[in-house]
Amino acid sequence: MINVNDFKTGMTISYDGNIYQVLEFQHVKPGKGAAIVKAKLKNFSSFPDYKGLIKAQVGRPTYVAKKDIKISDVESKAKTRGYSRKMGKK
Repeated sequence: MINVNDFKTGMTISYDGNIYQVLEFQHVKPGKGAAIVKAKLKNFSSFPDYKGLIKAQVGRPTYVAKKDIKISDVESKAKTRGYSRKMGKK
């Protein structure tokens, strides 16, 4: 678990059963009330758009600064091509 005050760009978190990547965040202390954290998160849950393509959804949630969030371990892999760059060239 990590506090939202400790967000870092590129960090992956688990929230509401989905996995998100933190794209950007901002700590805001209004004149009245508790501090909040505004974040821009990229949802890695797959869903098809109107053309049947898979897209990643970007959301902008706001958290109370004392909230704890679960960190997700995500493994990244290099993409490989299934074809040669020379294909189609004469």
